[in-house]
Amino acid sequence: MHARVDRLQIFEIIKNKLPLGFSVVDGDGIIVDFNKAAENITGYTKDEVMGKPHYEILHGTSDTEACPLLWSCAYKTGHSKFYNSH
Repeated sequence: MHARVDRLQIFEIIKNKLPLGFSVVDGDGIIVDFNKAAENITGYTKDEVMGKPHYEILHGTSDTEACPLLWSCAYKTGHSKFYNSH
C-alpha cells in the first residue's frame, strides 16, 4: 500500500522544485520559508533570512511599504498592523 502524501509534503515538493525564488511571510511580514531558488537569486541562505522582515532582506530597507505586493496582501487579509498609517 502506498503511503499517503499529505498537503504539506506536496507543498514542500512543489516549493523546492520551483525554478523561481519563493518566500513565505507571516502576518507581520517576517520570513517563515525560503526556497533554494530564492537562495540562489538573493545570495542569502534560508537560515540567514528566517525570522527577518521581508522588506529588509529583499528590498534593503526598513520601510514597511517598500513591497507593494506584500502590503496589498497584508491589507486584504487584515494583517496590515505592521505598516505605517498615513
